Amino acid sequence: MSRFDLLLGDCCEVLADMPDNSVDSVVCDPPYGLSKEPDIAEVMRHWLAGDDYEHSSKGFMGKTWNSFVPGPSVWREVYRVLKLCRLVTPPGGIVLDPFCGSGSTGCAAILEGFDFIGIDTEEEYLKIARARIEHWSKTTTKEEDHD
Repeated sequence: MSRFDLLLGDCCEVLADMPDNSVDSVVCDPPYGLSKEPDIAEVMRHWLAGDDYEHSSKGFMGKTWNSFVPGPSVWREVYRVLKLCRLVTPPGGIVLDPFCGSGSTGCAAILEGFDFIGIDTEEEYLKIARARIEHWSKTTTKEEDHD
């Protein structure tokens, strides 16, 4: 049976508190890039230097953190907790979505028999994610009981 944890907070801060090698795969679809396009040459200069690019425009829902693609610091933290950088999660493994939103990745993970950790900055989205994932957890458990 699969289990899940939903964590409220900035993914960089939450990931920094997670132990090394604690998840098996990272699957995410962050809501980024929904603002005025920046100067790509400037972005690349920052990224190639290993720095994050601070975009001045507001992104999705008026937030600045999602105004452009996450920079190197986010992905360094994501990969730090990724066990052996596997492309495929092993049976019974743990899937991490650092931008889980309404929980679509969590639903898929639970349906596939994986454990799931979701992180989001918005409590409202975590409530939606919890309801969706709990629904699919019950559905999966009922199907397993009939096998």
